[in-house]
Amino acid sequence: MGGLVLDSVIVCLLRITLFFGCQKYLLRTLYHDLLDATGGEVIDIGDEGEELVELPQHTGANAKPEREPRDHFHSTLARATFSTCFGESITLFALLMFQGLDILDVGSRMANWKFSLAVILLNITIFIPYSFSLVLTYRRSANDSRPQRRSFAIRCILTVLPVSFFLFILSYVPLPSSISETSGISGVVSRLTVIGTVILGLLSGFGSINNAWDYLPILSQSQKVPTDNDVSTAEQALARVRKDLADRRADQHRRGSSHNSPGVGWLSKVAVNFRGGSESSALALELQGLEALEYQMSKGLDVLKERRENARFATTLKGRIFSIMGHGFAIYCVFRIISSVANLVGPVRSNDSTSTSSDMVTQLLVYGVSLFPSINLQKEEVASVARQVSLVLIGAIILSSLRQLMSGVLRVTNRNLGASMMLLLLAQIMGIYLLSTLIQLRTSFPSSDTEENLFKTLPEYVVFGGSFDGSFLVAVVLSGFARWVDDKINK
Repeated sequence: MGGLVLDSVIVCLLRITLFFGCQKYLLRTLYHDLLDATGGEVIDIGDEGEELVELPQHTGANAKPEREPRDHFHSTLARATFSTCFGESITLFALLMFQGLDILDVGSRMANWKFSLAVILLNITIFIPYSFSLVLTYRRSANDSRPQRRSFAIRCILTVLPVSFFLFILSYVPLPSSISETSGISGVVSRLTVIGTVILGLLSGFGSINNAWDYLPILSQSQKVPTDNDVSTAEQALARVRKDLADRRADQHRRGSSHNSPGVGWLSKVAVNFRGGSESSALALELQGLEALEYQMSKGLDVLKERRENARFATTLKGRIFSIMGHGFAIYCVFRIISSVANLVGPVRSNDSTSTSSDMVTQLLVYGVSLFPSINLQKEEVASVARQVSLVLIGAIILSSLRQLMSGVLRVTNRNLGASMMLLLLAQIMGIYLLSTLIQLRTSFPSSDTEENLFKTLPEYVVFGGSFDGSFLVAVVLSGFARWVDDKINK
């Protein structure tokens, strides 16, 4: 009993260390990177990791002379949720290592394993969907630091609806026939794995086509490297448009001031309304056109500057290394696409239910190792290593696609709010990805029929390759078509 308590204390200390380590080091970089993805500028205001955000000044009648202090409720909630998921995920992998090395008491390992797994499942299925609704509905009063009073019924509906909807959808997720009778944690994990397989397939397809498009000349169009003169010309053109826009706004302001002047009689105002209505409408339309032009030219200037900086970076040693890695990663993405097509057109299944479908990358790695007789590895061992390498590379593809996808979607939100929502989404996807990884890891560990084996709490390994390959190729086709159309429009 004493050993069980001591081991549990050790694991709890590991959890606490991971939680605060994530808060202190990982999120300091990650959260600011997510803020950059949603646009705007950050003002640091201390050592607590909190920040204020520079937002565009509103020029309407209700504009406030001073910016109100930002509410950091959603930031704290997102950070704590992500740190919890991160800490419990690393704890699960640490417990697997402890099992392989026979460290800690068997009962302590199982108890802490079930606890961490339950925390991750609760976060994915209940707490993170609930946090989304809290982040979107939480407001502060303009005159008081207390939250605004809302209708209790409406607030309950807004906060409970996402959780109920997610659980309702989860209950109808079909399971493979071999695990259709599972219940409890195993059933929840199996259903989340099905959902996670489709989501990860879509994200992987989106990231694969974007990486291949950016680095492979056969797909991406060669673009001229912008010179300093090109950037200077674009800046001057943008400055002229902004000057015209400022002049038109000043003209509109003068018209409004003269119309509302106290020295002007009512008869003159009526005459101005009849005579100047069309002029005001034309001026408003001209302002809208100039604002749209200014926005497009500003974005174009940002693209020119980014391409110029990328070209300069590519000439450095670090840039050349990154370019080589990028081209290699793009080639892997192409192989991943071809492999998915091959798996769907002519899937090769092993008779062993614990085997994965043979993909092209695995076959190439097995063939490459066979060319070196001095490397004493069995074909099954090479295939197992190849599956884990593919899993890591797919994770890299997913991370590369998340920022590109969410940076466009979350630009319509407040910058801090957008970063918090992205952080919650990352926590949920990280948990789903972890569950898929744990199930696939069963093929890499020696099988054991003992009840103390941690893998006993997970469903038997089932091939979800068809769902992954299907969603992967759907995302590839849609993303490829979107990139092709974008290149044609912006050519």
